Amino acid sequence: MINLLNLERKTLKNMSGGKRPNAGRPKGAKNKKTIEQTMALEMLRERISAEWKEIINSIIQLALGVWVERKIGAKKIKVYQKAPDAKAIEYLMDRFIGKVTQPVGEGKDGLSELTNTIRAILEKK
Repeated sequence: MINLLNLERKTLKNMSGGKRPNAGRPKGAKNKKTIEQTMALEMLRERISAEWKEIINSIIQLALGVWVERKIGAKKIKVYQKAPDAKAIEYLMDRFIGKVTQPVGEGKDGLSELTNTIRAILEKK
């Protein structure tokens, strides 16, 4: 009589595709790139937390405008002020006040398009 277990094993070995028992990545296993990105993010967090006061002061200085000193030639030095950085101002305002909400277009009856869409979906059910 043919041994069914040996037959199954031979069939599984000869398969070139399809679902196999215990094949593939285990559930919950992380990709190598994901692990590297997590480690890099943790290193960045540690570095920022060590120097956060200096970073905040730099952002505030950029928002106010920075004095720049540049050498021109051997003896000449040019000093000027850079205009305030709009991105730094926007960042600080978003953190301090909060981001501005983006309104959704208004419908004819004053309800937003999103509300009308949701109401239409609920009425179909």
